[in-house]
Formats: sequence, structure tokens, C-alpha cells
Amino acid sequence: MSKYNTLCIADIHLKDFSFRNQHLDLFEYNASLEMFKKVYNIIEEYNIENLYILGDLLEEVGKAQSLDLMHRFFTGLPKGLNIKLINGNHEVIEGKAKKQYYFNTIKQKMLDNYGVEVLEYSEIGNTLFCGHGSISKLETLTKNYDIVYSHFRSNMMPIAVDEINVEMLEHKSKLTVVGDIHWKSLSGNIVYCGNPTDTSFGSSNELPDHQPSVLLLNENTLEHKWENTLTTSYRKYKRVYPSVKAFLQDVETLEQDAVANNNFYKIVVQDKKSNLKQLIINNYKHFAIFELNHIDLMFDKQNKKIDRQIIDNLSAKNVSNNLLDFIIKNCDRVDLIENTKQIYFTYNVGSAKEAND
Repeated sequence: MSKYNTLCIADIHLKDFSFRNQHLDLFEYNASLEMFKKVYNIIEEYNIENLYILGDLLEEVGKAQSLDLMHRFFTGLPKGLNIKLINGNHEVIEGKAKKQYYFNTIKQKMLDNYGVEVLEYSEIGNTLFCGHGSISKLETLTKNYDIVYSHFRSNMMPIAVDEINVEMLEHKSKLTVVGDIHWKSLSGNIVYCGNPTDTSFGSSNELPDHQPSVLLLNENTLEHKWENTLTTSYRKYKRVYPSVKAFLQDVETLEQDAVANNNFYKIVVQDKKSNLKQLIINNYKHFAIFELNHIDLMFDKQNKKIDRQIIDNLSAKNVSNNLLDFIIKNCDRVDLIENTKQIYFTYNVGSAKEAND
């Protein structure tokens, strides 16, 4: 018998069809189905009794395709599981004067149709379930808990602002299991489940801590471990190329991986506009989406931004001539230096003699 009786999942982010790329839409759908199979296998392998979904089951609420996938997920689960669900930040219903969370509005339907108990802020024995709408209460806990299950962002500085102060949780909870951050993370007594599938195209997706995962837990001993779900198939990868030529040198390898392992790529290419126009994106849309950046446009924007900063600085009082000297001595862009000189003299700062020294 397995020593883990509980499976914690978060941030599945079931998506609706975008209709921008039918190949990507189909990939997203099949990746979800493949992930479901992995979860079912883990439940069977470890003889799981409790399944806790810790927020952001849906990418957006009320979307037809995501609700269809949700139905498929719950109806495919083995019978007899104790299933509990809390809302995440993505399950907020937009446009309401008072903040409402989707699953709180269909509690009875979730229980009747799928046997899923939706909880917002509920104590069960010495365990607390806290949905995203109630996380502020975690800052003022007065009772000690063995486990707190929730959905919030913490320990993310400087990447993102923490949603709550977790100091109280560190003293009032032996273990806090959380959703929101999309990778495996452990800080003190706060453990993030990760997410069981890639939700976005990121360069970090290939890092060990960013492998899609779920969390196995023994609620009696608090022992836990991550279990990887998707590893080499149905993954989202990002590649950045400095030119169209560099991408074309790599494209065959990318396509082979995509076809063999059902992976999908986001390709970022930086090049001159004339070169980018020669790239026929439709030839690759069956395994990739593209972001094309015009180098000439990037330089133009960069130059204008620098020009504006120079103008602002040189228009101020008591500006030292050393500013121009610094730019000239530390910049290897001849065109930028000449442009800087022109702006400098236009604003009558310094003298021609000083600039040419």
C-alpha cells in the first residue's frame, strides 16, 4: 500500500479554442487529454484516496471548450475518490460589482454532477481549505493547523508582488500546500504543487524545477513528493533566433521533435524587415507560432528613446559637458555618436571645441 493517500493538483488552466491557429488549438486539447491519463495513472499507481484541486482549473470561466475538458476530466476519474476544489485567481467572474468566483456559484452542480466539493474557507478537522477569495484571512490566523490548502502568490520577489504576508502561516500551519506558481517550489513550510502541463511557452520550461508535476502527500505524516506528469511529449518550448538564417538552420530538427513527440514551439526571430518578409510562416504553423521582431524598427525605437533621454537630460540646468564625453568614449555606434552630437549642439550645450576634444 502506498504511503501517499492524497494527490494535490493546481493550475491546470483548461483553455478554450483561440481559433488563431487550429494546429495549436488541437495541440492544447490533446495535451490536456494526455495529462488526464497521466493523472489517472498516478491515482491508480499510488492508490490515492483524496484528490485536491488547488485553484485555476480553468484559464477563463464559462468557456465551452474548457468546460468540455473539465467534464471529460471529472467523468474519467475512478469512482470513490474524495474530491475537493478551491477557486484560484483565474476563476473570478469578470464584470461583477462584487468579486465572485465561478465554482462558488455552481457548488451544488459540481457536487451533483461530479462528486466534487467546492470549498471557499472551510475547516475539516485540523485542516483548512482557503480559496483565493479568502486569502487575506490567512494573515490573521488564531488557530494552529496541520495543513492549510490554498491558492496565492508568495516568495516571488522581484518577479511578482506577493499577494499576502505568509509570516502567520509559517507559525500557524505545519504544512501549507499551494497553487498559483507554475513550478515546483518549497520555501519553509510552504510547498507549491507546480502544474501538470505547460500553460505557456517559456524558455524555462526545460529547467528541472519547471517540469510539469503534481504533489503526492501523506496527510498523516505530512510527507510529500513531486511526481512528474508530462516530460518529453506534449510540451511547449520557446526558441529565440538572431536571424532568419539561424532559424532555418535549426528548423528541421525542431520539426522532427514536434512530430515525434507531439511538442509545439514558439519561435522568436529577430532580423531585418526585408529578411523577415522572406520567412513563410505558413510552412511551419503545424508545429510553431511566431514572434517576429524587426531589428531596424528595434534600433529606431531604441535611438528615439535614447534621443529623448538625452534631450531631457541636456535641457536640465547645470548639465556637465562630461556627459557628452562619456557617450562618445563608451559607445561604438558611430551613427549614434553623430546623432548625439547633433542633438547636443542643437540645444546649445557645451561648445564645438569641447565636443571634438
